[in-house]
Amino acid sequence: MEVHAHTHPDSYRDHRKKWFHYFWEFFMMFLAVTLGFLVENQREHYVEHQRLIRFTKQLISGLERDTMQQNQVIDILEFKEKTFDSLRYFLAMPKDDSVKWIGIYQNVLTLENPFRYTYRKPVFDQINYSGSLRLFTNSNIVDSLMDYIYNGTLVEWQSNTEVEFISGSVIPFMNLHFDKNLIVQRFDTYIKKPGWDSTKLGNTLPPGFLDHVAEWKHVFENIVITAREKHELPYLNILEERDRALILISSLKKEYHLK
Repeated sequence: MEVHAHTHPDSYRDHRKKWFHYFWEFFMMFLAVTLGFLVENQREHYVEHQRLIRFTKQLISGLERDTMQQNQVIDILEFKEKTFDSLRYFLAMPKDDSVKWIGIYQNVLTLENPFRYTYRKPVFDQINYSGSLRLFTNSNIVDSLMDYIYNGTLVEWQSNTEVEFISGSVIPFMNLHFDKNLIVQRFDTYIKKPGWDSTKLGNTLPPGFLDHVAEWKHVFENIVITAREKHELPYLNILEERDRALILISSLKKEYHLK
């Protein structure tokens, strides 16, 4: 009588053992890959955060230097603003006498005094062109930064326009109709001829000056009006630019916990 052999229990246990071994190897491999990915992601996040902090500090430093420059420029432009008011006051006098035109001589130099405005744009360009602007996740800060850059570019363009007007229109007119040896200059650039008297600076007019002012004073008035307009636009925008810079500095320090 034949007896059929049944599967040996040891064989079944071996099969289960191998399956468990394969599963465990797969699980360990999956765990290693997952942990590696998480570690790499965490490392990348840390590196990007450090880059963000570095860029933020550079931005703050640039903005602080900008505000120092803006304060200096604003002081100059406020003085220029007062001088323009004086020019307009004397030009409004109805009589072309020595009082009127000596007053103009005392203030006319401001027409030739331009200013150049530049701001700390290289840091922003580095952030923008490297694609690192995405690191700044606060949309309000990004929008404020973009507005600051746009306004700064606008002020640069406006100041360059003023320089071009001064070079192309103001200086040629002044050279033709005013004696600069009688205008108080920024530097000691006078031609000190025999009989030079420094007390005449801003206190006297060239001989025969009043005989000819009627021929060109209307052109001069238009030059003063245009010069005032070309001064006013960048002046107002620099005031606004300084406010933007101060708000940005405060926002960046608060957002990224910097002192």
